[in-house]
Amino acid sequence: MNYLWIDTETTGLSEHRHDIVQLACIPIINGLRQKSFNEFCQPTNWNSIEDAAIAIHGINRDMMRTFQTQEVMLAKFIEYINSFGVKFTIAGFNVSFDKKFISATFSKNKKSSEFFKMFTLTIHDTYTRAKSVKSQIPLTSLKLEVLAPHYGITIQAHDALSDISATIEVDKIISGLIGEDNTVYAPSIDIKDIQIVSKMP
Repeated sequence: MNYLWIDTETTGLSEHRHDIVQLACIPIINGLRQKSFNEFCQPTNWNSIEDAAIAIHGINRDMMRTFQTQEVMLAKFIEYINSFGVKFTIAGFNVSFDKKFISATFSKNKKSSEFFKMFTLTIHDTYTRAKSVKSQIPLTSLKLEVLAPHYGITIQAHDALSDISATIEVDKIISGLIGEDNTVYAPSIDIKDIQIVSKMP
């Protein structure tokens, strides 16, 4: 299966009222990890930005004003995904949240048909998988920023690219706890080998 491991940072919790401001992903195609995508964009609805969201990811309004438009970012994302020539299953940590925001972004830009061409209907959610083996995890919290350090995985919490890279490594461990065959994962890659398409201005 071809997985698009994905994470977003947003201006709030509602995919209808709020927007993506950072979108990062790492594709794994036939077990091989591909070059990453990491882009920032302006929100379309400036009036609905939640201060609580900014407090979590640290991307403030002044920073957002320096970013590319959502339309430009989305065009880059579509070109990037299409370059692989495969259909992806979206994967991540509590990834239904991210999938809803990505789908809404496509819809707001009248590109819903392209979304369904690029992605399957199913998801691969590391958080759900962790909950299924909670008895084997000696932690009171299953948050990514708790799980990753517990397993010795480096993470810069609430940076989308760091979060998704850590999620892939956590999912490998969860896969072992479940008793799955780990051959769907590529060998670990040092973070310096991951291409950063666009750094935060």
